[in-house]
Amino acid sequence: MFAPARKIKTQLDLIPGGKAPPNTCRGTGSHAITASYHPDFNFGPNSASVAERVIANPTVTLASSPNPSLLVFTDLDAAQMVEGEALGMYGGPVPGTRLLSGLAGVEALVVNHGSPREQQWYIGAVGFQVAGGWSSAITVEHALAERGNGPAPAAALLGHTYQLLLEQATRSLAQVYLPDIDGAVAVAFTASDRAEEFVSCLPRETRPLADLAPLAGHQLFEMMRSVGAAGLVINAGSDDQTALTREDITEILSS
Repeated sequence: MFAPARKIKTQLDLIPGGKAPPNTCRGTGSHAITASYHPDFNFGPNSASVAERVIANPTVTLASSPNPSLLVFTDLDAAQMVEGEALGMYGGPVPGTRLLSGLAGVEALVVNHGSPREQQWYIGAVGFQVAGGWSSAITVEHALAERGNGPAPAAALLGHTYQLLLEQATRSLAQVYLPDIDGAVAVAFTASDRAEEFVSCLPRETRPLADLAPLAGHQLFEMMRSVGAAGLVINAGSDDQTALTREDITEILSS
C-alpha cells in the first residue's frame, strides 16, 4: 500500500529546477532487449536486432508447425529459408506488438526457423509475460509519440503496467515540478530499463532514496486523480518523455 502523497516537496532531486536532466544523462527512447534460448534448441548467441525486428516490424509472417511452437519470419527472405518443409497454414503480416501480446495457446515462439543461427530467436512460454510487457510498453510509447495535439491514447495508457517512482523511506509518490505544469507531478516509466536508466543518472547519494513499484494503468491513473496530482511524467529523462496534465488524466479516465 502506498502512503498518500500529500507533500509537494520530495527528498529526491529528480529533475533539478523542474527541468529534464541534461542531454548527457538522457536516454534515446529505445529499449535494450536480450534474447534467451531454450536448451532443447540449437540456437547460438544473438544480438537484440532480431528481437527488435519482431516487435517493431509491421510485416511479420506467421506459420503453423507440427509441434506446439509458433514459427515467425521477419521477412520473405527468412521465410524462404525453410522452403520445402511442411509448415502447414501461414498468414500475415501482423504487427510485432500485436504478436507478442497474443501468444496464448502455444508453447514457444520461434523466429526465423531455418535461418543462420545469429538470425534466430526463441521465446518459451515462461517468457510470454515478459514479451507481452515489452509489446505493451512499445505500444504506449508509439501512441504517445503519434499523439500530437490530439487526445491522449487512453486505451493504450490504461492497458499497460508501469513502474511508479516512489520515495523508498515513506513509500509515497516521488513528485517533481515541471515548468509548464502548475503543481507537483508524479513519475512513471513504461518499462524497467527506462526506470533503471533514469535512476542511474541521479546523483550518487540520491539513488538509494528512490524505489519503484509496478502498477497497472487503471490503478495508476485513479491514484493520480485521488491524490490530486497536477500531472504525470512518463519516461522522465528520455528524449521521448511525455507530461500528462491533470486534464489529460481526467480525460483518460472518462474515456
